[in-house]
Amino acid sequence: MPNDDTQQLEAAEDAKAKQAATTVKYIFVGILFIINSFLADLFLGSESSVGDLSAMIGALILGIRIFRTTIHDLRQGLLTTNELVAIAVLATFSSGNYQAAGLVAFFMLLGEMIESRTASGAKEAIRRLIKLTPTRAIRLSDGTEEEVAAVDLAVGDRIRVRPGDNVPADGEILIGTGSINQANITGESLPVDKKPGDNVFQGTINLDGMLE
Repeated sequence: MPNDDTQQLEAAEDAKAKQAATTVKYIFVGILFIINSFLADLFLGSESSVGDLSAMIGALILGIRIFRTTIHDLRQGLLTTNELVAIAVLATFSSGNYQAAGLVAFFMLLGEMIESRTASGAKEAIRRLIKLTPTRAIRLSDGTEEEVAAVDLAVGDRIRVRPGDNVPADGEILIGTGSINQANITGESLPVDKKPGDNVFQGTINLDGMLE
């Protein structure tokens, strides 16, 4: 069963993915209108109202995402770069320079998309670490095995880690030898041989050997 942290991360990522998909649609449609406005000016002349109308629609489509975010930020008492961009878009739009307003909004949204994709990589790594963290552990009490929640382990508890199991907590090996895959913690590509006296880390994988 996934733990609460994993579920919360997945829910947050799903919401971000839906928001990103919507933003991509706004960017795509909006920039098409901006490009169309430049083409209209090129082939019909700058005196034609077709280019201005197309640029105005494109600027509105691209700017609406920024203004929604700005309003949300202000309601939360936050000041970010969105507010500055919103002012720039509003100023250029009010002066009738619709193409410039659309381009400012476009590059702002494009930058947010790139930033979001970069951050999602780090979040995915965190999610994988959380999934690797075991929720159950085998605690030894007077030589008897007792399955407990990993969060209930205390300093000084003696636990048993079977081959193929994830290590439920940081600790020191007392009995047994084995190979530990700790790539998710240290980045080492090869398993590390462990023996009594060596430390092991939570979330790493015991590939072989019974450890206590």
